[in-house]
Amino acid sequence: MQQPDIRELLQASIQMHASDVFISEDAEPSARIHGEVRKLKRDPFDKADLQNFFSTILTKEQQDTFDTQGDLDVGLTLEQGQRFRLNVARQQGKISIVARIVPSGNLDLADLALPLHLAELVSHQSGIVLVTGSTGSGKSTTLAALINHINNNRRAHVVTIEDPIEFVHQNQKSRITQREVGTDTVSFNEALRRVVRQSPDVIMVGELRDQETIQVAMSAALTGHLVLATVHTIDTSQTLQRLMSYFPQHLRSQVAVDLSLSLRGIISQKLLPRSDAEGRIVALELLSNTPAVSQLLREQRYGDIEDLLRTSRTRELFSLNRYLTDLYKEGKITLEIGKAYSLNADEFALLSQGMATGSMSHTETEVTSGPPPDMKRLLWAVIHRKASDLHLTVGRPPILRIDGELTPLSNQILSTA
Repeated sequence: MQQPDIRELLQASIQMHASDVFISEDAEPSARIHGEVRKLKRDPFDKADLQNFFSTILTKEQQDTFDTQGDLDVGLTLEQGQRFRLNVARQQGKISIVARIVPSGNLDLADLALPLHLAELVSHQSGIVLVTGSTGSGKSTTLAALINHINNNRRAHVVTIEDPIEFVHQNQKSRITQREVGTDTVSFNEALRRVVRQSPDVIMVGELRDQETIQVAMSAALTGHLVLATVHTIDTSQTLQRLMSYFPQHLRSQVAVDLSLSLRGIISQKLLPRSDAEGRIVALELLSNTPAVSQLLREQRYGDIEDLLRTSRTRELFSLNRYLTDLYKEGKITLEIGKAYSLNADEFALLSQGMATGSMSHTETEVTSGPPPDMKRLLWAVIHRKASDLHLTVGRPPILRIDGELTPLSNQILSTA
C-alpha cells in the first residue's frame, strides 16, 4: 500500500509559517497563515488517501471511536520530530481533518512577547494558575512556556494530562511525564484521580471542564502541588463565574474559600493581528491573587474584583483594555484592531485617547472648581483618578466609582444646559 503524501503536506506547512492545515475529502487543501485561511496549490485527497493515512496513525480503538462518533482528537509526530494536533470529523458525509502545528515545548516567554513577570506565578510550590481564552488564543502555547520555565529553573517532577499531547517537553532540570488521554490513560478523570500517586510537584491539566476536575485540581493545590490548567472563557470575570457555576449553590461558599487560598493567578489572553510586522501578538489580562483579591474571592464579590482589575495599574493586576492601550501606544496594533478585540470598545477608546494624546490635559482645580466641567474634563478625571465608572445625573454632582466606592467629583450640580 502506497503511503499517502499527507505527511509531506504537513511538513511543508511548517515552512509556510502556517498555524493550521485544512484537509477535506475531495477538496483543495488550505492553511491558516498569520491568521488568514489561504488555499494551497495542491490536488485534493480522496477517501482512500485519508483512510490509508488513518491506518498509519490511529489505533484500533481510535478508529472505532471515529467510526461510531464521527469526531476524534489525536496527536501526530512526524519522522522529523514536528508534532501536530489533529481533529478528525465528518462534514456532509465526508472526512475532514484540521491539523494544528505544535511547535517544540522549548518556548521562551520573551520570544512569545509575554511579560516576564508571568514566571512569578509558577515560582510557588503550590497553588493554581489558570490560562484562559477562546479557541485559538494561544492558551496551550502560554502553558508550554510556563512549563518550560519550570523545566529550566526547578528540580521537580512535572506531570501533564492532555487530550491530546500538544507540546513535547524534554527533561532539563525537571523530569517531565506527559500522559495522553486515549493512548496512555483511558480517561481524563481517571488520570486525574491517580496523578497524586505519581509523586508530582507540578500538575498540568489540559482543561478544567467539570466539577470533578475542578475539585481534584483545588485539592491537589491545597495539599502542596502547583497546578496549571486552561479554561475556555474570555476574561477573568467569566472565568470565576464559570468555575462557580459547576457547583450547586450550597457548596459555592466553601469553593470560594478554597479558591481564595489556592489561586495564584488567572491569565486571560487574545491573539491580535500586528500593525508593525507580520504575524500576531498576544494581549493579556492578569489577575494575581493579592490580599485584596483573596478577600473579595472569599466574599464572592466578583463584580468588585472586576472593578479592581479595571482600575489597577500594577504588573500583578491589569485589564485587557490597559494592555491593549499599551500595545496601541507602542504602535504594535491599530486603534481599529484594539476596538475590535476589546470587550469594552468605548473604554478602550477613552484610555487610548487619554494616553496617546495630550488633548485631555487638565488640572484637578479646573475639574473640581469653577463652572460645571464639560465632558472632556470629566473624562480626564476618570483617567486621572483611575475610576472605573462615571455617573451623571441632573440635579446631582458628578460621581466616580473608585476602587468599588462611589465618590463625588465636586459639589457642582449638573443641569440640562
